[in-house]
Amino acid sequence: MLAEWARQGLGLAYLPDLETEAQVRSGALVRVLTQFVPETSGLFLYFPMRAQHQPKMRALIEQVSMLGNEGALDVSCAGSMNNSRPM
Repeated sequence: MLAEWARQGLGLAYLPDLETEAQVRSGALVRVLTQFVPETSGLFLYFPMRAQHQPKMRALIEQVSMLGNEGALDVSCAGSMNNSRPM
């Protein structure tokens, strides 16, 4: 919804690159205020240590790890962070 409002010119939206990459490439959205955006690796999983042994959480962790290893998620900047930008 926020991306749609930004496309309509109704304001700025702070959205992850994963969600807006295609619109930025097509020109439908434009990155602005990039000098003020904190750098992030884009994806964080926070959970209690005991939760990692639950089958659902284990499956999520394994899937995200696999996508990162395959290059489907940008994890190359884990230390330098730059995947969320305002639109």
